[in-house]
Amino acid sequence: MLPTGWVELAATRHVATQEPNPEWNFGYGYQVWLSREGFRLDGAYGQYALVLPDTETVIAITSAQGVTSQPVLDLVWQHLVPHLRPGARPHLSETGGPGRAERLAALSLRRPKDSGTQGAWSHSGPVPVRPALAVGAEQLHLPDVADLEVRRDGDVFSVSFALEGEPVSLTSRGPWRRQAIRTGGAEVPVALAAGVSSRGVARLRLCFTDTPHVLVIEVDQSGAGLAWQTSPLHMAHVADLAAG
Repeated sequence: MLPTGWVELAATRHVATQEPNPEWNFGYGYQVWLSREGFRLDGAYGQYALVLPDTETVIAITSAQGVTSQPVLDLVWQHLVPHLRPGARPHLSETGGPGRAERLAALSLRRPKDSGTQGAWSHSGPVPVRPALAVGAEQLHLPDVADLEVRRDGDVFSVSFALEGEPVSLTSRGPWRRQAIRTGGAEVPVALAAGVSSRGVARLRLCFTDTPHVLVIEVDQSGAGLAWQTSPLHMAHVADLAAG
């Protein structure tokens, strides 16, 4: 499918690079970044394919990084790559080491802290951006959210709002609850987690599960605000956040 020598040529430094993060200072080939070993394909918000020809390995990473992904790549080179080399001692036993199953079972996406406060919160009109909810994250392609109402009865949150002029109703109980938003003629899968801070502020985290994007929404008696944890690069409508 490819001419002999093409991969080697593509993975040769043709452009010198000077970037603030060291991982991007090994140069640029043909649409690929040179790496500490081999080369790397980069996607927005920490989507990577690291190609390591010497060990015939490809490492794929899907994530939702913000300003920089350098810490993620540092972990790969520190904890994973050394154990791929010939003669390297296995880092974990075949069972994954003691407590591995328990650690994996305890992993979850971060959700709002919850004081258990009961009540109702509402905001009329458009919900404005509040960058402090996601410090350092670019706020691009914000959705049109208005007329927000949050009610809590026991451990159940009921959430309603207008999204791009269409009514939306969601619920949350305990950890993340998967459901769907219907907008623009499409079913957009989401997961919702909610909580109330000790100051009486209701906070929602709405994860668009086909994407790396999470919308944080906050409402109290003084008003409401929202912010992307990571902003979509391209989005005309929320329906664009559904796969397929």
